[in-house]
Amino acid sequence: MLFFRFRSRALACALALLNAALALPASAASTTGPSLWRNLAQAAPTANPQVLRLAVAAMRCAVSSGMPGSQRLAVIDYS
Repeated sequence: MLFFRFRSRALACALALLNAALALPASAASTTGPSLWRNLAQAAPTANPQVLRLAVAAMRCAVSSGMPGSQRLAVIDYS
């Protein structure tokens, strides 16, 4: 039963983050400073803020390493 609740919660968080990422304007990906993860945290208030910070940091690292930018950021929080 506990595993089912955990999976349901993880799925709900993933769907909330996906909705938040889709709702953000394309220009949000180029936002500097901590405001991008704050925008994500406001859009998905039940998401773990540290997970959002790490996801934004990983995205910025990929872009600075030459990967093409994207209009969407998908995050799956299993915590």
